[in-house]
Amino acid sequence: MSQLTYPLLGASGEGNIVFISVAGVTCINIGSIYGATKAAMNQLTKNLACEWAKDNIRSNCVVPWATRTPLAESYLSHGDNLKYVISRTPIGRVAEPNEVSSLVAFLCLPAASYITGQAICVDGGFTDVYYLKKQAKIAIVALLNFADFEESFIKPAMSRTPIGRIAEPSVFIGGILMPTSSSLHNWASRFC
Repeated sequence: MSQLTYPLLGASGEGNIVFISVAGVTCINIGSIYGATKAAMNQLTKNLACEWAKDNIRSNCVVPWATRTPLAESYLSHGDNLKYVISRTPIGRVAEPNEVSSLVAFLCLPAASYITGQAICVDGGFTDVYYLKKQAKIAIVALLNFADFEESFIKPAMSRTPIGRIAEPSVFIGGILMPTSSSLHNWASRFC
């Protein structure tokens, strides 16, 4: 679609493309293929912003979380789905359509003429907080249960490698480099 509109956008002198995507920045359990295509859309946003800037065409992506639209309403009204969505949203409510459309409109105005290649979240804090909570939980579980983790993950992984070992004597978990259990006490004492 972007390629088809490229001549018209270029001729306008100030073209704007605004994609809409949420599954490209976090997992929302819709499916891997869907998430991968949405992540590709976010990358396309950045590439088009670079490639088409010379023609004064900007490309951005709006990343909404649950928004009270007719399509989402069928999901939100089913069972405990609304309660579940709100529990994962720090602002404590579902977005209204005008809260998302206002950003889309703003990105198309001259006031936003220096914004391009961005994926901007309109999500009540969902993407940041949910991700951070999951990462913190992984790190804490790994620290508290490292011996169990080593027994259930590292040793079986080493037995499946052709050389019978993992190349480095450490494990990377959720953004934290974890040492082997022999040096765990020394490593943890630096942070306590």
